[in-house]
Amino acid sequence: MEQIIVTRKDGATSYPIVSRQSFRAITSARQSFKLLGEDVVSMTVESTDVIPFRIGDYITVFGRMYTLNRLPEMTKAGANRYTYNVEFEGIAYEMTRAIYELSIDTTNNQLQDVQGDSLTGDLRRFASVIVSNMNRVFPGKWVLGTCPESETNDVTLSFGESDNCLAVAQTLCEQFNVEMDIAFNATTGIRTLNFMDKVGTTLDMVFKYGRGGGLYQL
Repeated sequence: MEQIIVTRKDGATSYPIVSRQSFRAITSARQSFKLLGEDVVSMTVESTDVIPFRIGDYITVFGRMYTLNRLPEMTKAGANRYTYNVEFEGIAYEMTRAIYELSIDTTNNQLQDVQGDSLTGDLRRFASVIVSNMNRVFPGKWVLGTCPESETNDVTLSFGESDNCLAVAQTLCEQFNVEMDIAFNATTGIRTLNFMDKVGTTLDMVFKYGRGGGLYQL
């Protein structure tokens, strides 16, 4: 894994996790990403001094942003030896912090004094409400990117008071048969929400197993 630099929430300061001066080392690290599911970086860090982790610290790994949403578990193994089990969460977890408010005005991201528990529209209409709610909680950080035109008529969906934006996005993927991806611009901090027919790239590689195939198991 590449050298990992931790940046403070305000983006003004940063510090490396690995440091020869402080005898810090990452003894294990794992990035786990599943489409519409888990997206975390978990690591174990050993250090001779206290590492100043803070809520809101973030890292960038292979072009993806991960944020520290809870302080790591710390074990003091000796007078000058500390072990940290730390987990950084992907951008999608931000979407759990914003409720899918139907009363949002998508032009100014402000809530209106209206009632309702259902919304009628196409994928873009529902996705625009997600982005507005995200900007209500994280001002100026979210935009809507790719969003295919629906091939069917508008649909009506109902939502509860506890439905967050991530849960709604997953529902939209099932309803409109699309996949979701969030692109992060490390320079501007902008998160771009994309809905596509297929996320990722199909590779033309051929793998074989068995006698003469090269692999023992697929």
